[in-house]
Order: sequence, then C-alpha cells, then structure tokens
Amino acid sequence: MKYENFQTFEATIANTTATVTFNFGSANVQGQEMLADLGGLAKRLTLKQPMTLSQNDHVRAPIMQRELA
Repeated sequence: MKYENFQTFEATIANTTATVTFNFGSANVQGQEMLADLGGLAKRLTLKQPMTLSQNDHVRAPIMQRELA
C-alpha cells in the first residue's frame, strides 16, 4: 500500500514493514513541512483503540531512509 500526498517523503507499506524514503532536498532538513508530514503519517498508521504490538499486525517495523541521488 502506498501512502500519498506527502511533500517531504514517500511512504509504502508491504507486509508489516513501513518504508519512508525522504526526498526533501539534498540535506533532508527537518522543518515544519517534514514534521507535518510525519505527523500525518503517524495519524494514518495509528489505530483508534490502543493495542499492544502483538495485537497489531499492521506495521511492526518502520524503515526510514533517504533518497539516493
């Protein structure tokens, strides 16, 4: 599943792994745009009911990487 409409990164989920690839300039500096995008992604991945990791099979491992030029 691909999550869209982020300005500073691309996010995909395959099996139980979320991969976030930052592509916001050469330095990928954290600014208001990136923090807003990360907050939006966290809201999409968070369940409304709190669950332990063993009960939540959706995302178990986040991988954050930068885009290679």
